[in-house]
Amino acid sequence: MNKNMLKFAQSNQLKTEQVAKIAGQKLIDGAKKGEYILGINGRWTQK
Repeated sequence: MNKNMLKFAQSNQLKTEQVAKIAGQKLIDGAKKGEYILGINGRWTQK
C-alpha cells in the first residue's frame, strides 16, 4: 500500500483493504480483452 492510497483511505474514512479492492477493480476494468489479470487467489486469468 503506497502513501497515496493510505492518505485516500484516511481522508475518506475507509479501510485500506477497501481502497485496495477499489484500485484492483479499476485495474481489472481497464484491462483489455485477452489480457491476463492476476487474481486475489494468485492465479492468472485471461479477460
